[in-house]
Amino acid sequence: MKDTKIKKVAMRDLQHNLTMYVEMAKVAPVVVTKHGKEAVLMINPVKYHYMEKKNKPYRTKDAKFIGMYKDRKDWEGLSNSDVANKLRGASWYGK
Repeated sequence: MKDTKIKKVAMRDLQHNLTMYVEMAKVAPVVVTKHGKEAVLMINPVKYHYMEKKNKPYRTKDAKFIGMYKDRKDWEGLSNSDVANKLRGASWYGK
C-alpha cells in the first residue's frame, strides 16, 4: 500500500527548490506553508481531474433512460423527476 502522508514544505524552501517540489507534487500532494499555516496545495492535474469526475454527484433527473418513457400516454406532461419517482415506486414496491 502507498504511503499517503502529505509532504509539507515552507514557502521559502519552495522558492529555492521549485523544480524538485513540482516533481514531488506529480507523485503525491505537497502542501506549501506560509508562516506555519497551510497556504497552497500542489497536486498532479491528471489526478485532480480524475477525482473531480469521480466525485461528480449523480442526479436521477439527469438520467437518459427516463426520457424514453416520456412517450407513454399515462405519463404525458409529467416532469422527469415525477417519472423517476413512478419508476422507483414500481420497482421497489410493485405499485
